[in-house]
Amino acid sequence: MPSAPEETLLQSAELTRKNELIMIHETKIAELTEKYLNGTLSENEKEMFLLLVHSNETYKLQFEQYQTLYRTFNHMALKKQVSDILFGNASSIRSKKTTRHNPFLSYLKYSGVAAAVSALIIIGTLALTGIFHNKQSQHDSYTLLKNTLINISKRQNQSKTNPVITPAENYASGTCFPISTNGYFITSLHLVKSSQNLYLSNPSDTMRYKAEVVMKDSLHDIAIVKISDTTFVSFKKLPYAINDKQYGLGEYVYTLGYSKNDIVFNDGSISSVTGYLEDSTSYQLSIPANPGNSGGPIISSDGEILGILLAKNSGVDNATFAVKSFYIRNLIDSISQLPEHKLDIPYKSFAKNQNKVQFIKQLQPYIYKIEVY
Repeated sequence: MPSAPEETLLQSAELTRKNELIMIHETKIAELTEKYLNGTLSENEKEMFLLLVHSNETYKLQFEQYQTLYRTFNHMALKKQVSDILFGNASSIRSKKTTRHNPFLSYLKYSGVAAAVSALIIIGTLALTGIFHNKQSQHDSYTLLKNTLINISKRQNQSKTNPVITPAENYASGTCFPISTNGYFITSLHLVKSSQNLYLSNPSDTMRYKAEVVMKDSLHDIAIVKISDTTFVSFKKLPYAINDKQYGLGEYVYTLGYSKNDIVFNDGSISSVTGYLEDSTSYQLSIPANPGNSGGPIISSDGEILGILLAKNSGVDNATFAVKSFYIRNLIDSISQLPEHKLDIPYKSFAKNQNKVQFIKQLQPYIYKIEVY
């Protein structure tokens, strides 16, 4: 854990970085807002936008004010066009169509009304999460890695008290791993955010365990889930460490995840110490990834968890993004302060005295498939 002065420096650096990102993106804020409200954002961008807006009542209220402003200006523009048609001012209409002037955008640039300022805060915050791409193309490059294909894991020895549940239309699956010996797991928030039923399973076990979301971090797209099934037996220990240190360019990394029913291994390296749109809260990795890998651990050569796999850039080969372990530890520290949640957090890795193949074999019983209905 960092000392108090080091933690203060880290927080100060992070705040500075966020302020810089807000300044960089402020010139595009009005355009991005209009794209969302007129339906031209991609599905992934829209999903992440709504995830953030509905995670906070203040954000939700501010966005509702923004929608009201947008609709008001659209209504004013429509009335003006009708008036032009009725009074024969067709040249004015053609001129406006050619210049594509939007009074809503002008208002956002020059008005001092508090509602517009509040809206800037919302979109500025969205810019920090790296969910908008800076190209004019409609290509959806930031792709979340949850698996929406219905493919339920069937167990030969499934007990009568633990039947396979018929999948619903909102089925999704991904990966998670324990952060404590007593049934607390971490995964990606976009995977579990709308879950009504949540189940965890591992090929080494015949059981599927019911779980629930107990803490969320909307800004970094991560969540902690806890197994609520009384049949779950706590782990004796976890073989990896979850530290909050930074890793450098070129560091060898690998991941384990459920892009299919069996666990899949993929490896690569840290190709950039910043993620999508230079987001300092995540790494860019040269690891191939597929739907179902979302929520999987990113593991270093010394057996430490350095991040959680979230998404990939579909426009670039083997470019995936993982939130850094610093933010995993922040979320773990937050839940540990609550009296109803007692966590046994791993600080030591057992990889140092084993080769990679041996350690991966040891890891497999701890990497779980998560299914959402």
